Amino acid sequence: MSSDAGIINGTSPSTFDPGGSVTRAQFASLLDRTSTEILAGYPDANPFDDVSGPHAPAITRLAGAGIIKGTSATTYGPGEDINRAQAASLFVRWLEDQAIRMR
Repeated sequence: MSSDAGIINGTSPSTFDPGGSVTRAQFASLLDRTSTEILAGYPDANPFDDVSGPHAPAITRLAGAGIIKGTSATTYGPGEDINRAQAASLFVRWLEDQAIRMR
């Protein structure tokens, strides 16, 4: 189960909130937790002026791998909700990266 593996976290220790929204920063951390060992080979890169806090390491790793794209050249919008199109694009870039690294 992904919660047992530490991939999916709730909004608190006892609440998952399945109907709640997900921010761009939270989604980045979710992807990062699934592939931290793989992403370790990439250089860290943080071209975003608005990234700090607990999700910053994940965003930095994913930016270094070329998986994360910002809302502009210098902003990521970590507190913004991720929409379905953005989530799909991010997930496809992550899958493509995983496929390349597994060859």
